[in-house]
Amino acid sequence: MSPVIIVAVLLLLVVLAVLFIPWSTNSATDRDTLNQRFYRSRLDELAREGHGPDDALVVELQRTLLDDIPRGEKRALAQAAAPAMSRWVLLPGALVVVLVSGGLYWHSANVEQLLQWQHARAQYPQLLKQVMDPQAAPLREDQLASLALGLRSRLQDDRQNIAQWRLLGRIGVTLNDNAIILGAFSQAWQLAPKDSQVTVDYAGALVRSGEQGNIRKGELLLRDVLAQDANNVQALDLLAFSDYLQQRYDQAAQHWKQALALTPADDPQHAIIAGNLRQATLRSQQ
Repeated sequence: MSPVIIVAVLLLLVVLAVLFIPWSTNSATDRDTLNQRFYRSRLDELAREGHGPDDALVVELQRTLLDDIPRGEKRALAQAAAPAMSRWVLLPGALVVVLVSGGLYWHSANVEQLLQWQHARAQYPQLLKQVMDPQAAPLREDQLASLALGLRSRLQDDRQNIAQWRLLGRIGVTLNDNAIILGAFSQAWQLAPKDSQVTVDYAGALVRSGEQGNIRKGELLLRDVLAQDANNVQALDLLAFSDYLQQRYDQAAQHWKQALALTPADDPQHAIIAGNLRQATLRSQQ
């Protein structure tokens, strides 16, 4: 059980204890009890001194003390009965407190997501081992989502791990989750802005985001990479892709032509780039 849940339950028990435990006791001596004891003691003293029931001292004692005893007894009975009645009256309120507290905790703490997070942390080592093993079976989509959640949790404790940020970004690409893609590749780029491969990853995420501000930033980063390495095929391919999306078909064809010349004929990417080049060329001629 989560420590947060334990603390919440303990606090709720304390509140219920304050409401229902009878902190006052019936053995406490009140003013009426003292009056009664004092009256009887004084009456015994007067009897020993020879004062009869009609004596002035006895009559005065009755007037000042004894007359107050019946009201005191009634009041004591009312006070003794009040706590039990109050506790029964408070029972519906206590049930409401329990239900509302549980509902608010379930809603605000999002217990279902908490349980998913704990499950992802437990499954993370095995899923990571499986995804890194080329001989292992590919992960299902739900397993990839669990791996991404576990990886994000681990990165909270190891935020300088560039390789794991890039892995999280690639998982995001597979899941088609733009939030994961941009967040992960952005973190990796902030840690290694001079690394061309990391920059290309981040630029690709920006270009594919569909937002004009991100696209412009991604294109600038790709041009910076090409200024340092004109033969970077991945940067040329991404820049051509961005040109194509922006309907700059001539520029897209030019960049894909450069990328095709740098890609070996036996590389599977060669056929894809060639197809993209043909499509851009046709669009530029229309």
